[in-house]
Amino acid sequence: MRPTRLLAIGALVLVAYLYWRPIHTYLRTKQALQTRHAQVHALSTEKTSLEQKIARANTGPDLIRQGKRPDGWSVDRDPYLLETSIPGVFAVGDVRHGSVKRVASGVGEGSIAIQFVHAHLAKV
Repeated sequence: MRPTRLLAIGALVLVAYLYWRPIHTYLRTKQALQTRHAQVHALSTEKTSLEQKIARANTGPDLIRQGKRPDGWSVDRDPYLLETSIPGVFAVGDVRHGSVKRVASGVGEGSIAIQFVHAHLAKV
């Protein structure tokens, strides 16, 4: 084999060696980013769904329909004011259906909800 061919082959091996790790890292990172992108898209879809459910979330007395408590209601009392369909979970401020969308009302509802949280925890 000629020395120029050996030199060319050696140069190719050196270039391949020098570029293999960055290219391998790039491809691995690209695959990880695609996986994360799919996860973010799925979570974004789930977030949108939950936001729509929360936007329609009734609380407290609005949960009682025709004198009956909500399905799956596991405690032996009517829902507290600001309590969601999950006992012990309260919604205040902008997440409530028909809320006023003001900071002061959200703060006030939060202070009311704290009293109901204490009442709920006292009975648990």
